[in-house]
Order: sequence, then structure tokens, then C-alpha cells
Amino acid sequence: LCINLQETIMTMADTNSNTHKNLIRRRLTEGGSITPLEALRDFGCYRLASRIRDLRREGMHIAKRIEESVSRITGKTVRYSRYFLSDDKSNGESCQTPHNQQ
Repeated sequence: LCINLQETIMTMADTNSNTHKNLIRRRLTEGGSITPLEALRDFGCYRLASRIRDLRREGMHIAKRIEESVSRITGKTVRYSRYFLSDDKSNGESCQTPHNQQ
């Protein structure tokens, strides 16, 4: 019983990650971008960076830009990544400066 439960859990996790990956792929290929908060809110995906890594390994050229905002809770500046498709073939591993500091 324990082995079957573990297999079921692993299958469900694999299915969710593939579903999340496909949803993120569609968002990016339709010209959009995505942040971790948007991935959680829109798709229920807690592990955006992992799904981005999976998509990069499949050959997608995804860049990221570090953005800043002010936390509504603490009032402090927070930084987060925004991912988008890139024409650059380096796979977008290098971070750009926050768009509001350019």
C-alpha cells in the first residue's frame, strides 16, 4: 500500500509539473511574460524557476529581468524575476538590471 501511494504521489507531481510547464510555455510563446507571483496566482505553480529550467533544457530561449516593487506588508523593497522569451541564444541566464532603474 505504501509503495502504491508513493507511486501515485510521484505521478501526480509529474503531471502537475508538465501541466504547469505547458501553461508557462503557452504564456511565453504568446508574447507574454511571467513572475513567480503570477505563476502561483494564474496556474497554482509554486516552482516557476524549476519549470523555466525545464523549458530551457527543452531548447526555449528564456531571459529574465530582475524587477523591484514595494511590499504591501512590510513597505520594504522586494526583488523578483520576470521571465520572457529572448532572441538571444545564450538562454537568458544573465540578469538584467531592474527595468525601473534603467
